[in-house]
Amino acid sequence: IWYLRNRTKKKFGPPTVNFDLPEHPKGVRILPAQAGTIDNTRFDKDDIVATIFDLAIRKYIKIEGVEKKSVLGFGKKQDFTLIRLKKTSKDDLTPFETKLIDAMFGGATIVTMKEAKLTYTNFTDLEQANFDSLIERKFFIKNPKSQKAVCLVFGIISLSFLSPILGIVLLVLARKLNGRTELGVEQDWKIDGLKI
Repeated sequence: IWYLRNRTKKKFGPPTVNFDLPEHPKGVRILPAQAGTIDNTRFDKDDIVATIFDLAIRKYIKIEGVEKKSVLGFGKKQDFTLIRLKKTSKDDLTPFETKLIDAMFGGATIVTMKEAKLTYTNFTDLEQANFDSLIERKFFIKNPKSQKAVCLVFGIISLSFLSPILGIVLLVLARKLNGRTELGVEQDWKIDGLKI
């Protein structure tokens, strides 16, 4: 009951139209990957794509379209190249953005979209860096993925060996808990205003 009253955006009412970029109360902008994760409580490929475009807008990388002839010479195929425009330092970008650029480019300056594919290890490292930044900025208490996993495991154990009622409660919480703080819930409500 406490969770449903205090950790849902319904308490703010229906979302209103919002044209402002999401911002932390201290005035620091919220990155696209952070906004996407606050919105749906998970890190996915859309967050990476949004960050790539954001880095291009901020002139850290350049995205160029390249036309290639098809195998038989009929028609043309569109491909994209990513060009690293400048070296980054800890002061310029967040650890998440630095890890993304390093994973895409390695030591190169120019890569094609095929070469810039991320491995599973890259993805998990980026996910961890993203959630670490959200926890540090007080949008999440902890990574919702681990929080849900703990509830699920204890729910199954309780259902099997301890109390069925406790097990059911923990299984429901495993679906409902998302790890957002009150600040995270408020930002989620504001982000919903951008989608109207």
